[in-house]
Parts: sequence; structure tokens; C-alpha cells
Amino acid sequence: MFDTAPRPKVEGVKRWGATPIFMPRDELLAWMAAEEWRKEPETFLHPFADPEVIAGHGGIGLELLEEVPEVARVVVPVGGGGLISGIASALKGSRPEIEVLGVQSDGYAMWPRVFEAGGPVTVKPETIADGTTGPFDARMFELLKECVDRWLVVAEPRLKAAIPELAATAKVVAEGAGALAYAALEQLPPGPPTVAVVSGGNIDPALLASLLSS
Repeated sequence: MFDTAPRPKVEGVKRWGATPIFMPRDELLAWMAAEEWRKEPETFLHPFADPEVIAGHGGIGLELLEEVPEVARVVVPVGGGGLISGIASALKGSRPEIEVLGVQSDGYAMWPRVFEAGGPVTVKPETIADGTTGPFDARMFELLKECVDRWLVVAEPRLKAAIPELAATAKVVAEGAGALAYAALEQLPPGPPTVAVVSGGNIDPALLASLLSS
């Protein structure tokens, strides 16, 4: 795990019986890029660029089709790209006309910049949406290019305001990554039935208290 991981995420890992091993972000990303896990005795599960992980996320898309059959637009927070790839694949496999929008913060708008540049870019994370600061992975480039119709970028102040809004109006406690899709809704014209995926509630209690009191 990143050595800056919020306490609730660390505690959640421990509750499942795992032992967190902390590394600086750059060191951990280099470890993954070099596939250093092949030297470890444990089975490695890639957090996003894994076909089975992506397929699992497709279950969300299937549930949306079942529970909101009239859905026309789905807004999803994006980090490494596994979540939105799975959701979009499931949605478009049944109804190709559904629009899928990916969202990142302007504090880490990596994927919009990647597609603008046509390849990898270097972006330093400066966002409370730590769950969306995954690295560029070439395996995800073509998949995201195919399944994401549009990209939205949320200003960091708007993201910070969205968290207490969700808590007050929807009684949902979301971390920064989880609130991204909701925060992006104001950029969309009303009309088509739209779903914002709120994914992630592991927010640091001190940060939550600060945002609620601001």
C-alpha cells in the first residue's frame, strides 16, 4: 500500500486478515511496473489491469441495467481504469448506445491528458481522491479508448464540497474518489436518465471532519 494510505483503508485490509506493507508511491509503482511480484511467494492480484478484476466490476453494470433499465448515461470515477472498463463493457454489451463518462480530479487528470497527448504523461497527484491516482498502464490504454465516450475533470474545490453535500443530502459518506462522479454531475445538462457511481467510503476521519466544518 502507499505509505500515505488513509487509516480506514489500512484498517479495512487488516480486518480481512492481510498484513499491509507500506511503500512510497513512486517506489511501489516501480515495483509493479517491473513485475517484482513474480519474486514473491504470494499470489499477486493486480488492482486494475487484470481481466478477472475487470470482469468482476462488470457486475455493477449488469445491476444498473436491471435496477435502472432506462439508464442512458453513467458517470464513473477513474483511477487505473479497471472499474470503468468493467462497467462500460457490461453496459455496452447489452446497450451500446449508453454513454459512459470517466471522471478524474484536476489534481490528477492523468487519463484526459494521456488521450490528449496520445501516450503516457507524468502527473503528480495533488488531490484528496487518492483512490484515483493509479499509474498509466499501457494495457488499459486501448480498452479505455474504446469504452469511455467522454472524460470530465472536476476541480478540486468542487470535489471537496461534494463530500459534505453527499453526507448531508444522501446520507452517504464517500471518500474523494467516491464523490468524483457525483461532483461531475453539475457539468452535464439535465435530461437523459443518469447514474453516478459512488465508489469508496474510506475517507480519513480528520479530513471528513474538516470538510464537514468548512
